[in-house]
Amino acid sequence: MAYTSTRSRRHSDLIVIEITRIISVTFVGACFGLLVAWLGINAITGCGEVTRTVDGTYIKGECVMVPWVDATLFDHFIE
Repeated sequence: MAYTSTRSRRHSDLIVIEITRIISVTFVGACFGLLVAWLGINAITGCGEVTRTVDGTYIKGECVMVPWVDATLFDHFIE
């Protein structure tokens, strides 16, 4: 039977805690970055905005990866 001191056991526990913290912070940061990028792309493409052109027609802004938005949501604005 091998003898393990409390110092080495504590040290290995601290290493596991630090690795877990690094992995979780990286995962949360990546998810937050993806959310900000997705919001930025939808803001640039004009998601949900209805724009009237010079000749009187309407153009609906396209939404990128937003399956819960109905494509015919603003059809009552089109004349």
